[in-house]
Amino acid sequence: MNRAVRQIALALVAAAGIGSVGAEEAPARAAQIYQQRTADGRTVLSDRPVAGAQLQRMWSITAEDPVAAQARSDKMRQEAQAVSERIQRQLDSDRERADTLEAARLRVALAEAEREAERARQAARETAIYLPPGWGQRGPRVRPVRPWPRPAPVRPSPDRRWPSVGG
Repeated sequence: MNRAVRQIALALVAAAGIGSVGAEEAPARAAQIYQQRTADGRTVLSDRPVAGAQLQRMWSITAEDPVAAQARSDKMRQEAQAVSERIQRQLDSDRERADTLEAARLRVALAEAEREAERARQAARETAIYLPPGWGQRGPRVRPVRPWPRPAPVRPSPDRRWPSVGG
C-alpha cells in the first residue's frame, strides 16, 4: 500500500512538472493521471490509459500561471521570514529574561553571603573565651597514678592439664 502511495505522489509531481512546462505554451491545458490495475494485479500510474487495465482512479491537474505561482512563492517566503523573525525575537526575549533572573539571583546570593560574613565577624568580636586558672601554663608532665596495680592474667602451664568437668 505504501508503494502505491509513493507511486501516486511521484505521478502527481511529474504531472505538475509537465503542467508547469506546458503552462508556458498553453495556459488552459490540464494533465490527466490514471491509476489502473492490470490483469495480474499490478497497479499502474500513467498519463495515458493502458489497454486491458481497469481504471481505479483518475486525477486532473490544471497547469498554474507562472506569474501567479511566483507571486504565491514570494508571499510564502515573506511569511516564513516574518515567522522566523518573530521566533528569533521571542528567543532573544527569553534569553534576556533568563539573564536578568540569573543576575538577580546572583545579587541576592551575594547579599546573603555578605550578611553571613558580617554576622561571623560580629560574633568573632563579641565572643569571649574563659580559661580556667593555670590553663596553658607549661609545667612538668605528671601522669596519673593508679590506685592499685593490675593483676597478671592467669594462664595454665603447658605441662598441666585442665581438670575435666564431670568425670
